[in-house]
Amino acid sequence: MPAAPTEGRRWLGVMKAGCVAFCRALSMIPALLICGLVMGCNWPAYNCYNMSAPNYATNVMITLVLETLCVASLLRCAFTNAGRVSPAWKNESHAKVWDGAIPYNPHCVQVHELKSNGGRRWCTTCEAYKPDRAHHCSICGVCVLRMDHHCVFVSNCIGYRNHKFFLLFLFYVVLNSAWLVKMVAFDAQVFSRGKGMRGGGTRAGILQNIGCGVSTLISGAICVSCSIVLLCFLLFHVHLVAENSTTLEQGYCPVDYSLGTRLRNFEQVFGTGPRLLWLLPVAPSNQRCAGDGDHYKIRTQAESVPA
Repeated sequence: MPAAPTEGRRWLGVMKAGCVAFCRALSMIPALLICGLVMGCNWPAYNCYNMSAPNYATNVMITLVLETLCVASLLRCAFTNAGRVSPAWKNESHAKVWDGAIPYNPHCVQVHELKSNGGRRWCTTCEAYKPDRAHHCSICGVCVLRMDHHCVFVSNCIGYRNHKFFLLFLFYVVLNSAWLVKMVAFDAQVFSRGKGMRGGGTRAGILQNIGCGVSTLISGAICVSCSIVLLCFLLFHVHLVAENSTTLEQGYCPVDYSLGTRLRNFEQVFGTGPRLLWLLPVAPSNQRCAGDGDHYKIRTQAESVPA
């Protein structure tokens, strides 16, 4: 019967879509674990002590704000498309330039990164040309605009459209961890003085206070470890942004994409809008400065553009 193959293909497509959705859900487990870790470490900061503790309300408010910004940045980083190469790159009018069949014309090709023979970079998997700073991700199976790296913790590539959210996530994790270290010192001071603890001097209260003290010390140890490791990671990426570079471009990129000043370079990731928006997990207004993700200015071009 002719309808059977069609029905079979339909069910095959449904099963394939279900498998993709299931794998996507499994891949989000690391991001969910990070959210749980952040929220779990915050628990002793505002749950172990009663409201009579000194500066309780202020400390809890600051903790909740940092936690919200941290989790929001993580989710934006994980669920924002890093930037896919437009299908137009499959059908360029100068499609044979890459193999040297046609002389290279920089005014026509409008790219700076070329192969050793002077031709265009070509992705054999996507069967399309690569824009400047784009690279193929073997995990995502696509070419990503201004790709920095593939982050297994958010199960997503870090690229043109979510680089800001990745940096904000690192920043707020470090800031949140540092704040919780301060809270641990505050809690230890309160515990030593016997003020602001729950349960008073009863036996149950003493056991509860001991449990709170242990959980506070554990969360403090986790926060100190995260602060040290992620601070080094954050400083490395801040250095890359200050140079308008990426992790994949370190050591071999033949083009200098630095625009001459750190401010201009930071605007390529955080946008040209109000500086306050740099600290919020909202999409950067950088189209005027960074282009469309396909084409980028180089230093010789930027020097003629007023700041």
